[in-house]
Amino acid sequence: MKPDPWQFHAHPEVWLLVAGIIGFAVYAVKVIGPKAVRDGSPIVTTRQKVWFALAVLTMWVAADWPIHDIGERYLYFVHMFQHLLLTMVAAPLFLLATPTWLARLIVGDGWFAGRFVRNLCRPVVGVDR
Repeated sequence: MKPDPWQFHAHPEVWLLVAGIIGFAVYAVKVIGPKAVRDGSPIVTTRQKVWFALAVLTMWVAADWPIHDIGERYLYFVHMFQHLLLTMVAAPLFLLATPTWLARLIVGDGWFAGRFVRNLCRPVVGVDR
């Protein structure tokens, strides 16, 4: 007998991941932010908070019941829609939510930021030979 696709199945790994991301964000804003931002500008803007909430909500919806269960057991289309939400919606929303000071702390100022990241961010141009 096949399990019912609409029957609720708990996914604690998703809840733990979402809680961890929210916990990291709170830690970054409350502990790291005041040390990194000293010029009086806001640590995070209201718009960044909205982007972050939308990103977490999108990731949670894409990874939890019922989308996860239907995509994993029944419909490949739903599985690929799940990947589409995670890569094309949630990831850009997280980038929009990232404050400049946090991005600079992660990327840095040396060779890694100057050359490596800049080259990775430039598109590769195809040449017809």
